Amino acid sequence: MSARRSRVSTIPFDLILVLLYLGAVNGLLASNALGAPGNTLRVLVTLPLVVFVPGYALAAAAFPRAPVRERRGSLLDRVRERPSGVDTTERVALGLGLSLALLPVVGLLVAFEPGPFSTETSIVGLSGAAALFTVVAAIRRWRLSADERYGPPIGYWRAVAGSTTEGSRTDVLLSVGLGLSVAFALVAGGYAIAAPLDAQESSYVGAGYLNATGDFVAETPDNMEEGVSPGTSVDSAFYVKNAKDRTVEYTVVVQVQRYDDQGNLQRVSELNRYRQALEPGQEWINPHQATLRLQGENVRLTYLLFEGPVPAGASIDSPELEAYAYHSVSVGSSEDD
Repeated sequence: MSARRSRVSTIPFDLILVLLYLGAVNGLLASNALGAPGNTLRVLVTLPLVVFVPGYALAAAAFPRAPVRERRGSLLDRVRERPSGVDTTERVALGLGLSLALLPVVGLLVAFEPGPFSTETSIVGLSGAAALFTVVAAIRRWRLSADERYGPPIGYWRAVAGSTTEGSRTDVLLSVGLGLSVAFALVAGGYAIAAPLDAQESSYVGAGYLNATGDFVAETPDNMEEGVSPGTSVDSAFYVKNAKDRTVEYTVVVQVQRYDDQGNLQRVSELNRYRQALEPGQEWINPHQATLRLQGENVRLTYLLFEGPVPAGASIDSPELEAYAYHSVSVGSSEDD
């Protein structure tokens, strides 16, 4: 192996670029410089994080050694050759495939975090996974000698491009066609992931409470408050996020709803209304107290989210979104029952 190869392998330029990219993306998102989900700049900047970076970092952690020799030639020639390790081209291919495979895994882990699920939490999860794999890759490479350590060779892609064109016309067409197909699939799939539909990401409302540290915790039937006496005030909170690319004025209608054992709505009592204008990406957490005057085992503190003022004749079926906080109110006398 040449001295030039050793010097290049000593410095993990690829891993440094990954960490710099992760820091830049998260910094831009934190400053809201990329705009709301669906913004073209946001999609272009975050696309590599969705379809390439985590998988490449994982491949780097799994294969810290350099191949015995970098393979050249057309795709057909490379298939015919005996494997000599994972070279640069194969690492790129692994990066694409592993990134797509990691998406559901990271999404599942992020879903267990308290609070609402959003594009930002997904990006943070992918960034954390990529950063962890990058650190592991750097450690594993550092433990190898300079001759064994993988590093992206200078001028490699120019050599690959030149050697690929030396094949037959069939080889060249196969290489170009495969490359274009992969690029199209990645752009289409990445855009669908990084820029979700407006109906899915336009707004979010959640019901819950503030924990001891003041953080919002989404409430579920598993952590509902039981044994509340009729007329008792409970501490609650709602969370609203504007993921649109424009300022929106929201109205939240707070209701107490009682359902029977079959899930049919029996009675509704409105408690309050709140209004707030939110800029793109802005969040609104409103802690408050709610008095539960309806009794029953399935009583829901319901938040109905409307864009703008509540329209005349609005019902529980007409809001843009709704969220529930579940309670079990003890049987007893109540002025509203």
